[in-house]
Amino acid sequence: MRFVKLFLIYSILGYLLETLGTVYYDKHFNSGILKGPFTIIYGIAIFIILGLNYFTKKIKDRKKEVITFYVLITIILTVLEYSAGMMIYKSTGKIYWDYDKLPFCFNHFISLFTSLLFGLGATIMNYYIAPKINKIIYKIPNYVILFLLLTFIIDIVKYIFI
Repeated sequence: MRFVKLFLIYSILGYLLETLGTVYYDKHFNSGILKGPFTIIYGIAIFIILGLNYFTKKIKDRKKEVITFYVLITIILTVLEYSAGMMIYKSTGKIYWDYDKLPFCFNHFISLFTSLLFGLGATIMNYYIAPKINKIIYKIPNYVILFLLLTFIIDIVKYIFI
């Protein structure tokens, strides 16, 4: 249940973050392919962040650890974002995010600026925010998570079949 909690809560937190960003910058509301409050890529990203953290914690020098984490997570999240954008485009014909107006953009889905920003955000998340959020997440009752999981499954089914 721990992994389900992490996935669902970070998908919701990502949805809230994306929603605030799109409303503020683009003046419209659109956060991913689902209708409910879930942005799947953030649920996936937290496992990548935590997994990478496991390996970089083995580096004895704290400065080297953080720099290594930042560089690797930036690369990994860039690949993840590009892959997700392409998969969504290939399956729906829609471009859900477009960085064409940013410098060093590649094929709509990634840009140097957003990659560096996501890497910074993931690094801050890993070292400062996630440890605090994870303590709260583990206290969420299972019935709340089961409700969220059911909502998520219904949203996925609606996306696939409707």
